Amino acid sequence: MKVLLFARSDLRKKPGGDGWQLGECRDFLASKGFAAELLERPDPRVLRTAGVLLLFNLNVVHEHLLLLSAAERLGIPVLLFPIYHSLELYHRCGRFPPYRFLSSMEIESMERLRSLSSACRGNRHRGSALREVILGHRSGQVRLLEACRFVLCSSRAEGESLRADFPGLDPGKLRVVPNFVNPERLGLIGRGRELRRRGTAVLQVGRIEDLKNQLALVHALAGTGLEARFLGRPNPFHWWYVRAFRKALETLPGASHLSEVAAERYTETFLAARVHVQPSWVEAIGQVSLEAMALGCEVVLTKHSHAWEYLGTSARRVDPSDRAALKAAVVEAYGSWTLEGAKRRSEEVLSWGARDVALTALLDALAEL
Repeated sequence: MKVLLFARSDLRKKPGGDGWQLGECRDFLASKGFAAELLERPDPRVLRTAGVLLLFNLNVVHEHLLLLSAAERLGIPVLLFPIYHSLELYHRCGRFPPYRFLSSMEIESMERLRSLSSACRGNRHRGSALREVILGHRSGQVRLLEACRFVLCSSRAEGESLRADFPGLDPGKLRVVPNFVNPERLGLIGRGRELRRRGTAVLQVGRIEDLKNQLALVHALAGTGLEARFLGRPNPFHWWYVRAFRKALETLPGASHLSEVAAERYTETFLAARVHVQPSWVEAIGQVSLEAMALGCEVVLTKHSHAWEYLGTSARRVDPSDRAALKAAVVEAYGSWTLEGAKRRSEEVLSWGARDVALTALLDALAEL
């Protein structure tokens, strides 16, 4: 069976967690004998040879609807990984100028404006973006959820969030396909208890944009004497936030920012850190926090994440709007780090199960089609 997978056409320009999930699912399906192919853009013509369409990210409505309509005409079943968390808090509190004035608008109006912006930026699928402006963002999300055969959530909490925000969603469609840490990707195969680290930095990994809230961490670390490192590409459409971030970073002694590192150096970036911080306004999961824990970091994570279903008390929960609390959590995490604790955290995360175990639920969903 040929399975086509698609998240969004700007994935190369704006890499994110949906890209990680997309790649892992492709590799897993290929290892199980499926012909799995990633789509870089929503071209309905390629669906003619497909058996199943896998979509990722419920917030990318206009591109998904383009593929969904073609799949329905061809009778191809569609499965959706929503990677969903309500963005209302982000829109209300986290938006950076010049979008801060939008906080007084209704969420639906804001999403229509985002679609209009996408169309005006020369998006190759301008027509579908404009259609979202006319018909509405939420109505597009509802259409996606109604048309998909299964909705594959990364946690029970994500499913509950979807049911709360979309009361008409059929609960029988929901399946849980948990996130996981790939030890092979992180170079942890065969290391186990041999994990050795000498990290001293405070690290944040994530795209540089107001959603990820890097400025809050920069300000929280002022006066602590802790070394701050940031890894992530600047969001090309959030240049005002990127400029403010870079300016603030200059005031923090010893702080540094890298847009990207080679794949073989990704693990070393975490091993050089003692604490990983993810103070985002919202996170569906926050995959980098799971990877940071697997590599022995103390983790400070936004309280607005479904990852707490995984982490329990293994990380420190923080309110992204409270910089004093963020500072206290980071300083406490930094001071409490030990090598034995790092090994224990690594073993805990890796004990959740490898990719093949976690994605068994995906195979079960495909078998039900």
